[in-house]
Order: sequence, then structure tokens, then C-alpha cells
Amino acid sequence: MRFSRFSSAPFYLGIGLLILFFGCQSAPEPMPKPKALWAMSYPEPVPVGHQTQWFSMSYNQAALLTPLSNGRFVWHYPELKADVWVTYTPLDPHDQEAWKKAVMDVEDKVALHQDHASAILVQPYENPQTSVFGAIYEIQGNAASQAHFYLTDKRKHLLHGALYFRAKPQYDSLMPAAHYVLKDLKDFTESLIWK
Repeated sequence: MRFSRFSSAPFYLGIGLLILFFGCQSAPEPMPKPKALWAMSYPEPVPVGHQTQWFSMSYNQAALLTPLSNGRFVWHYPELKADVWVTYTPLDPHDQEAWKKAVMDVEDKVALHQDHASAILVQPYENPQTSVFGAIYEIQGNAASQAHFYLTDKRKHLLHGALYFRAKPQYDSLMPAAHYVLKDLKDFTESLIWK
């Protein structure tokens, strides 16, 4: 039996070079998967009435109201890990500028978040029939607080509140919960009646 002089070595060498050539092409840059966020669903707000010596109001039953001292209270949203801290300040009815000074203090507190905020949206509120005037400040971005508000009768009463989450401020993940609480703040604002 005779073997042919044809050697398969060049054939395999050629295949090997082709594999090396096409195999060494740069692969697309790997992209990490983005972090997934939970799709949150929130219960429909159920209003609950509350009375103080200065005002009456209603708030969402999903929030646990805890009275503190000297006209202060906090709404805890356990499932959202959120708190709305509220302070009542009596004003001197004889000092016509007292409410303006108090509102400026609130605006100064909001301004503290400007460095980390991408936007601050102001929603003014006026109800001359109940003498409730104020504004809700929605703070967008990775600020420590996502909302502030104040309510006053421009004479004797001022309420100031701020929303904080017990989590690292990442606006994209906190936004749905913040909007849920902001809706509660609007409902609270519309229910407020001074005594």
C-alpha cells in the first residue's frame, strides 16, 4: 500500500490560522445589567380625621401618626420607610410680618437641598374660605428630602413639614413612593381647618 505524498499539515495549519484570525476579533464590550427596581403598588388612601387644639385635618390611614411635644408630630409610612415631620408654630397676630418671616425660614430650609436637587417644583395653595394659604415644594433629584410644605392663615398659625425616606437618596427608586406621599400632602392641605 502506498501513501500519497499529500500531507494534511498545511490544510490544518490553514484552518488554525483562520480560527486565530476570526477568533481574535474584538468582542463587543460587555454591558452590566441595570439594577432592577420593584414595581410598587400602593393602597388607595383612606382618610382618617385628627384634631389638635389648633386645627383639624385628615390624613391617610396608611400613615401612623405619632404626636410629639410642642405641636410637633410625625407620620410614619412603615411600608415606604418614609416619615413626614410636621411642626406647628403659633404666630403673633399683632405682628403682621411674623408669617412672612416664618415662610422665609421654610424657603431657607428648602434652599439647603438645592445642591443635590435637579429641580424644585413649587405648588402654591390658596383657600380664602378656610384661610389656608401655603405651598408644597417637590424636590427632585438625590436630595435628602423629597418634599417640604408650609400652611398658614397669615395671622396666628403656621404648619411646616418635610418628607424624608430612611434610605439612600436615589430619586429614580424613591420617586413612586414620593409621589404617593405628595398626593397625601395635597389631600391633607385641602382638609386643614384652623381653630
